[in-house]
Amino acid sequence: MYLCLCRGVREADVEQAGRRGLLTPDALISAFGLDDEACCGCCIDRIEEFVVLAQSAAHQAMIPACATTEGGAARRPSPE
Repeated sequence: MYLCLCRGVREADVEQAGRRGLLTPDALISAFGLDDEACCGCCIDRIEEFVVLAQSAAHQAMIPACATTEGGAARRPSPE
């Protein structure tokens, strides 16, 4: 889904930015050029939504893939 039509920013773009460590309003505004004169400015009013999405993606990226199953439930260690 598009979050900013002026700049063509999609949810996936914000998630990728979060995984790269761009987690603050200023970092996201700068990365996507949301303060550019060509942008209408509506996104800056909703920048906290971008931050939450970026932080969520960053958090998910920190969870090792082997720690979850396809269903998202944590695996239990196998008894030896």
